[in-house]
Amino acid sequence: MTIGWITDPPISLAGSKEEAVLALRTLKANMKDWTAPPIPGRPGRDADFEEAAWDVWPAERRAWNARRAESRGLIVDMIEELGDDDVWVYRIGGAPIGVMIIYGCAGYLHIEYLVTHVGSKDCGGVLIQKAVTLSVAAGFHGRVRLFAGNENAASMYAHMGFVEKDEGVDNMELVPANQPAKWQPTATGYCYIPYLGGGWAS
Repeated sequence: MTIGWITDPPISLAGSKEEAVLALRTLKANMKDWTAPPIPGRPGRDADFEEAAWDVWPAERRAWNARRAESRGLIVDMIEELGDDDVWVYRIGGAPIGVMIIYGCAGYLHIEYLVTHVGSKDCGGVLIQKAVTLSVAAGFHGRVRLFAGNENAASMYAHMGFVEKDEGVDNMELVPANQPAKWQPTATGYCYIPYLGGGWAS
């Protein structure tokens, strides 16, 4: 696999439901469990040993595997509920590392689902920036809404400029024009300031 560098993140619209399902299944398959190394002289894990005896990074491993399980479960839901909404896929070297399902709704763009590879960095933020660009193109002025399913996700969205709304389907909203410290206007809409001038693996 050859990795190159480009000026825009390699995110593309899935051309069919079959392509979207394949991307989701591939992403799910590529997320491996962080398994513990074997104890010398023993065939596998031993419940009588403390985790530290057989796992170099017990806390990091648990966090990885918890996020992996959550992401893989989300992918199953996405495949089951996949309809006619747009599916955008972020690929590196041809392999999907993130998938986002969106649709337009009453003056804003709604992110129905967003899932990223457990080992990716900034993938979710890059997909949100793409959603902002698509919102501008649709005439929604960059407005994006979504549902933050947990506190970690809500914290990440808030860091990007989302604000909490009333509880419900869309409990967080981003209006880039209202967040000048985080979003800079560009020729195509807005850019999340930490990504300005960035290069992207392709």
